[in-house]
Amino acid sequence: LLHKLANIKGIVFDMDGTMVQANIDFVDMRKRVDIPIGDLFSVMQQWPSMTQRQSAVDIINEIEFEAKNNLSLMNGLKKLLEFLHENGFQIGLVTRNTVPGVNAFFELLGKPFNEYFSVILTRSFKYVKPDKRLMEFIAEEWAVLPRELLMVGDSREDVEVANAAGSLSCLIAGGGNEPNANSNPGNSITIQQGQPSIAISALIELKAYLQAASKRMIENENAIERIQHFKPMEMEFIDDLIQKN
Repeated sequence: LLHKLANIKGIVFDMDGTMVQANIDFVDMRKRVDIPIGDLFSVMQQWPSMTQRQSAVDIINEIEFEAKNNLSLMNGLKKLLEFLHENGFQIGLVTRNTVPGVNAFFELLGKPFNEYFSVILTRSFKYVKPDKRLMEFIAEEWAVLPRELLMVGDSREDVEVANAAGSLSCLIAGGGNEPNANSNPGNSITIQQGQPSIAISALIELKAYLQAASKRMIENENAIERIQHFKPMEMEFIDDLIQKN
């Protein structure tokens, strides 16, 4: 895992339940729109009645509008963003929330942190989670490969969109964006939906993972530099050892 993390060039964040505690009762939201399981918008798109779809969207917009006035940042977010910025990572935001919701988040986050995001996509974008084309679009924007991206979120759609694109995925616990979700990382992700590459309980843990990956990469580079100075007989021994292991 660490060698894959060492190749990551861009971090894509979900918003609600990942970077902010929006205090949205997703269980109540699902009950009010009558969608007990599955991605809300994907399910609604399959409804034949435009009136039914619009009614559900109005309910979701109402809940999100009320929530945007009661946002709080997740612990460790600013330290993580500062670390990513200082170490040259691209940073993006992908959310099923609205533009006003994102604006409220950035206002709360403040400068310079809200200036670190070079890609910001809301549910009005043509691709939404869990469509893998979303990650492919971001990779193209940043001129990197999908496998060089890490998606960080609190829902199964965050894991699905990353896994489908061949990117790494990080599931953070406690966001509440899943039916029957609790404080155990990865509890709501089934085998069929794919496991996250990393499961964490707090954003500070992701920083630790990335620091460990960077350290491993430096150690490997130093090892390669030392190997270049080995004598031919020493290299033969190392090659033989690698083949046996």
